[in-house]
Amino acid sequence: MAVAVDWLDAYRDASLDQIIAMYSPDGAIECACGGRRKIIQGAEGISAYWRHRFLQIPALELEELQMDGGAVVVSYRTSSGIVQALLHIADDGLITHCRCGPVTRDFANVSRGVGEDAGHVSPVGETSP
Repeated sequence: MAVAVDWLDAYRDASLDQIIAMYSPDGAIECACGGRRKIIQGAEGISAYWRHRFLQIPALELEELQMDGGAVVVSYRTSSGIVQALLHIADDGLITHCRCGPVTRDFANVSRGVGEDAGHVSPVGETSP
């Protein structure tokens, strides 16, 4: 859970170097914020994602932090509303996968469908591919 708290702190501080260093070299972000699902991979893609994210959708306060199996669910407030992020963290403490999306009425749990096959619900109510 400490990695998740550090991740949110780096996000709130807009610390690009710190947040990039938290991802594994083959890490990925699956983001459904803004209404469209995007998958970002690799250091350059993740760096570009966070530069944009810091400017467009800064994080505010922590709403909730909980474990979900081997992952951590971070709920936090932005100027656009509450967002949930599911962080898969490797044994070395690096984030291997982050899935995020806005909390909506139908959004019961960000972890539903994460890493599952077709037919499961994704964080923003889309069907997983």
